[in-house]
Order: sequence, then C-alpha cells, then structure tokens
Amino acid sequence: GARGTRRGVLSWRVEVQVVPWLAPGAAWGRAAAALAGRLVPVDPWYYPAAICPLRGGIPSSFFFDSASADVAVAVESLPAVLPGLLTSVAIDLSHAAEVLEPAGTLINAHAYAQIADRLDESAQSQLEPQVAARILAGKSFSTSDLKAAEEVRAAWGTTISKLWANIDVILTPTTPTAAPLRTAEEEHLSIEVNRFTRPWILAPTPALSFPVGMTTSGLPIGDQL
Repeated sequence: GARGTRRGVLSWRVEVQVVPWLAPGAAWGRAAAALAGRLVPVDPWYYPAAICPLRGGIPSSFFFDSASADVAVAVESLPAVLPGLLTSVAIDLSHAAEVLEPAGTLINAHAYAQIADRLDESAQSQLEPQVAARILAGKSFSTSDLKAAEEVRAAWGTTISKLWANIDVILTPTTPTAAPLRTAEEEHLSIEVNRFTRPWILAPTPALSFPVGMTTSGLPIGDQL
C-alpha cells in the first residue's frame, strides 16, 4: 500500500511476527501469524533513534594510497554523513597489496579452466584482445603457482576474519579515481581500475559497491562495502 507524506508517496510493507513456539505448519499457527501481521511504513529518510550504529572499518593504507582526493574524502566522510548509523574505526589492511598478484593468478587460471574446451580461434575472435590474452594466460600457471596463490588466499582470509571482532563492515573506495577516459593502454587501465576490488575476490566475505557522491567534474564515486 501507500500513503502521501510531505516527501511524496510513502510505501508500506507487511511485517509478519510469528510466536516462536507455534508450529509453522499448523493451520492455527498460520492464522495466529496472520493476526500478528501489521503494516510498517517504509520511509527511506527514517530510522529508529535507538538503532545501534555499525562500526565501519576504514583502512589506514593501500586503499587510500593511490585514491584521488575526491574519492578519499567521499569515502572517509561517510560516517559523518550518517551520524548515529555508522562510526569510523581505523583498521590495518596494508597487506592488501600482496594479494593483487595472487588474485590475478587465480582469476585467470579459473577463467581458463572454465572455458578452455570452448576457447577455439573462432571464440577468441569474439573477445576483446586484452580479455582473450588474460584468459589464455591462465594456462601458463604451474601447480606450484596455484598452490602459492591459494596460500595467500588463506592468509588473507584469516586477516579479514579477525577484523570482525571489532568492526561490522569495511569501507573502501571501489576504484582509485572516477571513471577514466578510454585510452590505448587498456590492459594497464583495467588493472589500475580494479586495484581496490581484487583483494575482495580472495576474501571470505561478500562485497558490494554503491554511490557516495560526485567528483568536482560531476562523475560518480563508488564506495565498496
């Protein structure tokens, strides 16, 4: 349903509360659940005053070392933009740089393993040259290369897992800069643009990107959560 507010149309959702000891499959249990259902307004500008703020871990290095000033400010100021919802906690992820090469190794090796039997000359011709080159590079890695990369993955996963004792989320820029212009150096450009996302490929945690502002040139800035 919906109703009007000073901000426009306010949507509603139905929230159903079920008493834990009621058997979910029983007819009277379903009836009780229906009676307990209530309409709850969904207002994107509202949150309960008593909500417990999330502890946002912001790395003190690597993810901001090569970030542009616009990107760094947009991400670092997010806790101040969301007072009561997010607090800032400094964390150390300086070892993230050591994950970049092993991440590339595993990405390329797994990509090649998945499509090697279908990657004939005709299929390669339908791919961007730099994409085909990265996939074909996956067949050049030895067993020892893959083992070393997996060891880095395990160590990095342990590093990230230990952080959750003091934080709830990790905040980093999605890319070092806003969307760059397309140039002839597309291979180098791709590596640089993905510099901040690669470490999370090896982390035992999901990641997502969302917009947090604009650069002085009017380009969107992404925050990685």
